[in-house]
Amino acid sequence: MSAGKRFLITSLIVMVLMSIEYAILPNHVIIKALALGSTSMLVVNVMNRLYPSKEKTK
Repeated sequence: MSAGKRFLITSLIVMVLMSIEYAILPNHVIIKALALGSTSMLVVNVMNRLYPSKEKTK
């Protein structure tokens, strides 16, 4: 999968999850920041495991 497709899919998933979390979570900045940050890292890790990059550096 090309880098552009990976970026597009990852950003779309993150935006959908963030909008859901933003509406559900209470109105505390720290709670929302932690939840949104951890969601972003989780989605990126999942995408990296599902679609590993083909180029390997030694």
